[in-house]
Amino acid sequence: MTMMRKVLVLGSDGRAHALVWKLFNSAQTGEIVCAPGNGGIQQIAPQVDLDLHNAVEIARWSFEEQIDLIVPATEEPLQAGLADEAVPYHLDVVGPPQAAARLGLSRCFAKEFLLRHGLPTASGRVFSSLTTAERYLASQPLPVVLKADHRADGSGVYQDRYAAMKALKEFFAARPVEGSGGSGGSTSSGGVVIESFLTGSRISISALTDGNTVVPFLPTRVYHG
Repeated sequence: MTMMRKVLVLGSDGRAHALVWKLFNSAQTGEIVCAPGNGGIQQIAPQVDLDLHNAVEIARWSFEEQIDLIVPATEEPLQAGLADEAVPYHLDVVGPPQAAARLGLSRCFAKEFLLRHGLPTASGRVFSSLTTAERYLASQPLPVVLKADHRADGSGVYQDRYAAMKALKEFFAARPVEGSGGSGGSTSSGGVVIESFLTGSRISISALTDGNTVVPFLPTRVYHG
């Protein structure tokens, strides 16, 4: 197999640490660099200061430093368009282009995608109008789930309709002003998803794909404290 001479891992949390550790123990890996890294990572790999939201800077720096492979451990670089910016430099990136990364950025976009293609998802709808959303919420059985468009803006399961209505108004009040791009330069729409509550264990499944072949990772159960 071809050896990857130099790998850049992007991130600063446990995911980045795990990826650096596995790459460090791989015979196919030469040098590993992490940006920005953390205290644990610095014990096994050098760290550099790169803005994870600046895809242009990351791509240019990687080209100048002769990086062979970029492995994002966090969504921000991909959502900022890193895979697209890397193309002119002939850099390999583990992750989708910006258009596909939007599925992880915008809950509204993802929900509409699932509904449009008939993929399994909880019954519900996306709303950009508070008045329409209030009417729909008033007709739904409890408990009900509300999700702000951007994950960082929150979500919740509501057993009480008054509390759900209050949260709905708060989500709409906090949505980004049209044309502002949202926090962190996001391209999310700023709407709200209202859907039914699903019981059972929550499982997260990730996979690698080149567009034709899918290699799934082990499923992981998600716990909430």
